[in-house]
Amino acid sequence: MYYDSCKGTSLIASIFLLLCPIHLIAAEESDILLSETIEIRAYCEDFNPYSFKEDGQLTGFSVDLLRAMAKQAKINISIELGPWKRYLKLVEKTPNTMLFTATRNSNREDRFKWVGPINGRTQKLFKLKEPKTDWKMIIDDSSNAAALNSIVKYQYPVIAVSGDASEKNLTDQGYNVFAGPKPELNVKQFINERAPLIVNVDISIASKLRMEGRSFSEVEAIAVFNDQYSYYYMFNKETDTETVYRLQKALDVLKYNGVYKSIKHKWLN
Repeated sequence: MYYDSCKGTSLIASIFLLLCPIHLIAAEESDILLSETIEIRAYCEDFNPYSFKEDGQLTGFSVDLLRAMAKQAKINISIELGPWKRYLKLVEKTPNTMLFTATRNSNREDRFKWVGPINGRTQKLFKLKEPKTDWKMIIDDSSNAAALNSIVKYQYPVIAVSGDASEKNLTDQGYNVFAGPKPELNVKQFINERAPLIVNVDISIASKLRMEGRSFSEVEAIAVFNDQYSYYYMFNKETDTETVYRLQKALDVLKYNGVYKSIKHKWLN
């Protein structure tokens, strides 16, 4: 049918006939390029409720969201859970890899490519309401800044995740940091009163307290440490820009069509 429509004896018809196969070939090549398999290796730490294992299966808010994004963008993504510090080094030097759930800040901005935000983040300093240890803490609660100044002034130990942005930020600002390798172990250390304070996000510490048979009502925030940043997916700098763009576009679509809201409600409410 297509060939017949191009028949004719005029010069214009002949030129059109010559151009028809070129157009078809170009379309076929485009289809092949679009159907090429794109694969990304993703890494995450045990960071309930964003990424963790339950009954042997990897799950969590960031995990579910990433899977939905990959499906929307038609990109194959494998996900592995393990220690943050090791994965941070691996992703920084390996193209087509990513790490989550990551804080986007000035120290990391130019070292990686970014997709997000996954969710906002307000880090607070928590203490137990009824500790067994008398830490003799003197906290000026007249303002948030005054409370933070008290913690630095008297060098009260603060538990933070080793290698996490919060550890560096606390250390850089003169806090006495008690660093531990895993978030859930850090909460155990906090419950066991190895230190009087812990830096965390409401939903994160609440989930880990539940894992220990404890309640969020047993702790209280005495100061906001940082509310400037949000959580993102962090990609190796050499990862193809088009791939990163497709995943960002997929996330934007999920936020528009209600899928993001549904996933977030499942995990964060």
